[in-house]
Amino acid sequence: MPDLRTTTLVDAPVHTVAGALLDVRLITESLRGLDVRIDGGGGGLLSAGDELSSSFGPARGRLRVTRADLSGVAAEMVEGPLPSLRLRTDLVVTGGGTMVVDAMEWTSPGGPLGRLADLTVGRGIALRVLQARAQAITRRAGELATARVVVGAAI
Repeated sequence: MPDLRTTTLVDAPVHTVAGALLDVRLITESLRGLDVRIDGGGGGLLSAGDELSSSFGPARGRLRVTRADLSGVAAEMVEGPLPSLRLRTDLVVTGGGTMVVDAMEWTSPGGPLGRLADLTVGRGIALRVLQARAQAITRRAGELATARVVVGAAI
């Protein structure tokens, strides 16, 4: 079972990073140039139980969000070309900001030939997806952390 892990340190508090991580529109836009599409989640913030439709070229699948909170997000494939796919992102508070720890595990179809395809193609695609998402989260968390806050009250 291929297992890919990446980490990114974001100079922002955990609640700010979580806001960027759970933003469906941000994630969708960050993957657009990779020929990967994600639809669903209501277009707002991800929550547990949401289902996302995904596609890469002709391959289509459906992911179910199993966790979405200040600690991170997790999802599992419920329909698609792979026997299994699990995504997990944990947010860890550090002295230097918030560490975003991504993990992606999947089971390859097709036995030895499928494992060869993972080595030559699958891992590269997965890594590009995680990198694009990490860059988008870092950029958006930075924008949110430096944004002006306006507080209003109705009387």
